Amino acid sequence: MHNRFTYLLLGLWATLSVACGTIYDQGECVDSQNRITFRLSMENERTRTTWGDDYLSAVGSTFDNMILLDALRVAIVDAATGAHIGDVENLVHWSVGESTYQFVGEVTSLALTAGGNYKVVVYANCDTTEDSQIFFTLESLDPTTGAIPMWGVKQVTLTLAPYQDIGTISLLRAAAKVEVALGDAMADYSLTGVTMDVVNRYGYSLPNGWDSVANTTDIVRSDSMREYRSLYTPATGVAFYEISPKSYVLYIPEYSNTDALVPMAKLSVTMKDSQGGIHNFEDAITFGTYQGGKLVDGSAYNIVRNNHYRFNIAGIAGGLAIEYKVADWDEGGEWAYGEFAYPTYHNPVLPDEIYNLGSIPSDYTITTEPTMSYNATDAEAGAFSVWFSMTAPIGQEWTPSLINQSESDYEIRVYKNGTLITEQADMVAGAEWYNIKIIPLKPELTGTVVKFGISHNSSWMHEGTRLYLLINGKSDAIAWPNSGNDPKIIEILQK
Repeated sequence: MHNRFTYLLLGLWATLSVACGTIYDQGECVDSQNRITFRLSMENERTRTTWGDDYLSAVGSTFDNMILLDALRVAIVDAATGAHIGDVENLVHWSVGESTYQFVGEVTSLALTAGGNYKVVVYANCDTTEDSQIFFTLESLDPTTGAIPMWGVKQVTLTLAPYQDIGTISLLRAAAKVEVALGDAMADYSLTGVTMDVVNRYGYSLPNGWDSVANTTDIVRSDSMREYRSLYTPATGVAFYEISPKSYVLYIPEYSNTDALVPMAKLSVTMKDSQGGIHNFEDAITFGTYQGGKLVDGSAYNIVRNNHYRFNIAGIAGGLAIEYKVADWDEGGEWAYGEFAYPTYHNPVLPDEIYNLGSIPSDYTITTEPTMSYNATDAEAGAFSVWFSMTAPIGQEWTPSLINQSESDYEIRVYKNGTLITEQADMVAGAEWYNIKIIPLKPELTGTVVKFGISHNSSWMHEGTRLYLLINGKSDAIAWPNSGNDPKIIEILQK
């Protein structure tokens, strides 16, 4: 297996006039500011280090390549002493194409010497300090709310010209990506859950060797691992995120899986067949080499940053038959910040009585239990009724749904301004509030608990992926009572 570091191109864009105060036609600045300029996009060149196993190129999702604007920092460090000189200031960006953004930042106020050798260090999605102990949490890798920490460095000679191209800086992801999928032979099955029994709760944002290399590409896979030992073993395991009924994924910090002093990380899988039968496989997948669907004895390997671990389930007779690949994250094409906007919406969804107040109290508490009842003469009279608003990004679609419930048993109706919505395209982010009603259709289902959620699909997600929004409150004080402990789901009792 080979491993390749995926990195972001920091390159010069021809027209820089937007960032200058006064411009000649030739594009030269007449002010006295010293600036560096760069363009962010995924690029094709990568470094490789051989591991000896099969190599597979894995195209990264847009989330894998995402950089948060408010967590992007570019620092200048003295190449000889390692002293932090200061940060690039007034780092601004603007669109120069459909999927490309130009960046300009000022270094005028820094105590730099023309012709001096410096390291330009990029901290993306990291803590704001330059300390070598920068770390991140497992929870911060949640695709619905977080981003993967990345780090990169390049040693350059700064000319202190009005604009300077700082060339190419590689960004190395600090986390690993683990994927479990069903193969073609498993067409009659769907994944209903994947968990990992032990992970590290924390990880270092900077790799081993961060302080001794002139370029990110000088760090190779065998030297990059820098584990933050912080074992986390929840009773129910660490849950993967559903990409589709056929694929689940989890982003985790590095883990020394070959260390005899700590437990070996294993994956448990639950599947459902076409007849509704449930199949549980506890601790069924190990990080190691598989041949003929079976794990090779003594083949366990560590879980290393910037690697994509893919386990394909090819069969279940006599236990899971696994096809595995370990890969780098390949290029995903150029990307634009505008594609990465997470939805802005009200959490939790509001009961009728609070919405009807006309304003939402800052300290309100939901006391109404989520219930509904069958009504033969007026179906909506017994409905579970709530109000929901998504304000950004404008035009973002969302979908209310019932999980593992038949459409013949319950009906969902959505109203906007009193009008029944019949098209998915009309359930989009904007200024309006929507009234969502869950209606029982069968009296004999009294006592049934129905799981209600609201999902969305954004441009940065895999095609066909839907992630559930947090709609059940941010804390116990405003969570729906007697509705479980999953903030993405409201459990509705049919009375």
